[in-house]
Amino acid sequence: MMKTIVICNQKGGVGKTTTTSAMGAYLVKKGYRVLTIDSDPQGNLSSSIGINPDEVSTLDDLMTGKNTIQQVIIKTAIGDLISCSLSLSDADRRFTQFKAFEILKNILSEVNDSYDFTIIDAPPSLGIISLNDLIASDYVVVPVNAAAFSIQGIKALVSIIKEVKSDNKDLKIAGILVTRYNSRTTLGKDVIEVLKDIAEKIDTKVFDSKIRQGVAIEAAQADQIDIFTAAPKSGVASDYESFCNELMNDILKENR
Repeated sequence: MMKTIVICNQKGGVGKTTTTSAMGAYLVKKGYRVLTIDSDPQGNLSSSIGINPDEVSTLDDLMTGKNTIQQVIIKTAIGDLISCSLSLSDADRRFTQFKAFEILKNILSEVNDSYDFTIIDAPPSLGIISLNDLIASDYVVVPVNAAAFSIQGIKALVSIIKEVKSDNKDLKIAGILVTRYNSRTTLGKDVIEVLKDIAEKIDTKVFDSKIRQGVAIEAAQADQIDIFTAAPKSGVASDYESFCNELMNDILKENR
């Protein structure tokens, strides 16, 4: 059965898009059937792999019933992609119908047997789209930028997740992923200790794997390709491979 993982943190600049792209590329490389969803109206995931969201059918077309899921899917190196554009930026105003927060869950149920994993790049907000993402998901990965750490951001997200669990009781926080990490700084070490304390209180963990700072990420985005294709021997690629292995081992162990 397909497992859905949402990369979520309402704070921007924490590595959600890079993490989604890396996970998609990793899983494809491992032979899994992968669906990636760009649910951020800024369309950063789409743009990062060379897709212009204004030139294709998007998540908005899918959620409004204008197109079927088969009509919006784009074949990419990080799996089948559902793009997103600014047309979804007013979603909180438009999606007000009964159980509007279950639209994506119902759509994904149509392709449950077609994919092994769905990876969702959530928007940096906690509105109707993020609620759809969380209710449609089995696991949440929370990336945190070690260079611009925000405890408040994690607390707000956890509060929303607790509310969502009334509609999605199986939703689990898979862990907190530290990005832009520099182990040589006092800040980097302090962040880990604080995050471990938070993780214990919310019944999750800080992933052992941490994503270091590196120019390879910016280079990959500039070339509009995933980190494994852009810089397969880089430290960042090695970090993401380690993280993906750790996450998949956790998920597979839990579902045996």
